[in-house]
Amino acid sequence: MVKPTVTVSLTDALRWGFKRALETGRTQQLELSPNLYARVTQEENGERKLLLFQLEGEPDEQLGRDLAAALKFGPYALSWFEGNSVRSLVVTEEGD
Repeated sequence: MVKPTVTVSLTDALRWGFKRALETGRTQQLELSPNLYARVTQEENGERKLLLFQLEGEPDEQLGRDLAAALKFGPYALSWFEGNSVRSLVVTEEGD
């Protein structure tokens, strides 16, 4: 018997990533689409970071704002990180 398909919301997947990052002490990477990825990390003081990058192009700042709102981030800041091959949008929520 084939098990039914289960749909997982994007926010649930990102929350799981933040939880796993805190438990393992390691950044977690999620593929959001074939050209959009998120790296998430969470510190013990509650600070959460969401780094968004694309293999082609760069993510829109509005996407960062929308995800921060969907994840119920408290006060946060947007910044850009220039890596060797991609430019990433970083959304950082302030910790305690």
